[in-house]
Amino acid sequence: MKKDPKSPAFLPSDYRWLLREMWLGCDGRWFLNVAERYGYEAANELNTAVGRSLTRASMRKLAKVGGWGPPLDRDALKEMFEIGYDVYHPPPECEIKLQVLDKQSLLAEFHKCPVMEKVERGGGMENYRCACPLSFEGWMEALGLDG
Repeated sequence: MKKDPKSPAFLPSDYRWLLREMWLGCDGRWFLNVAERYGYEAANELNTAVGRSLTRASMRKLAKVGGWGPPLDRDALKEMFEIGYDVYHPPPECEIKLQVLDKQSLLAEFHKCPVMEKVERGGGMENYRCACPLSFEGWMEALGLDG
């Protein structure tokens, strides 16, 4: 989606897309700049720490706004994760498949990540560790569940 922000066709609903684009662009640029200055090992370590903290906070906020609280059954958990993915990692930029495996298990498969695409365009993929699984793990931690 490429639109002129001064055009009447640029709607408030486009603001969400624009904000996400800027956030993801910032994330990719941050990683590459940290890697250039301190090395990929440090960049991946910091990316993991920040991602973990951010995802825990984002799920606690989502649970509070949505009125979800313990105990959570798997259907409520799946609903929370689907909304979380739609808000924080929406299609078509991200492709994530969430599947209920049994009464106690969910599987999250990450198929497309815009941050990885930006890092790849910047030439840093050979040393980049994707932070997408951190979302799932951080959300589980925020809800007091084992991931």
